[in-house]
Amino acid sequence: MRGFVTVPTGAFTAGQSFAVQDATGGIYIYRSKGIGQELATGDDVCVTGKLTEYHGLTELLPASPAQVARLGAGKPPQPQVIEPGKIGEATEGRLVSVTGPVSRLSDHRFRVGDAAIFLEKQAGIRTTGLREGCPATVIGLSAAYDSPQVWPRSQADVIPASAPQRRARACPSARFRAAATPRPSTARLAWRA
Repeated sequence: MRGFVTVPTGAFTAGQSFAVQDATGGIYIYRSKGIGQELATGDDVCVTGKLTEYHGLTELLPASPAQVARLGAGKPPQPQVIEPGKIGEATEGRLVSVTGPVSRLSDHRFRVGDAAIFLEKQAGIRTTGLREGCPATVIGLSAAYDSPQVWPRSQADVIPASAPQRRARACPSARFRAAATPRPSTARLAWRA
């Protein structure tokens, strides 16, 4: 397969994997003994190997580092904007972007809308800045590892929505607005849909 690197070596494993994509699709490439070179996002590569599935994730397994040829630097592919609920087999192996409210927030995983987000330890991504119920955008590899999910490559791929300027309009669920009142010690709150 010839394509452009969307996930550089070292993002998910210590030099054992990367992902490539062309106009028709993308695939995760893994070699337990290492790729043998550093590949950056956007590199133009040609990879041969055995096609397999591991926990439902389609992978290309090169038998040796010689089956991974870097042809030169290229322009990194742009992520495909996908509705969170549409992550699955049709998007597997592609670089995607999903936006929605954050839920089920933990150190290694969370959800953006209906999309499961998995944080690979090697990527060093922290969930600070994310809040339950608040919108966020996540860019990453669409992977079907046991179930459909998105794997962000780095902290830059996890983008919390801008913090609201007024506390009254903060996330997560109900929006309230303070009604004008002559006494600063009290405020009437009115539900706003």
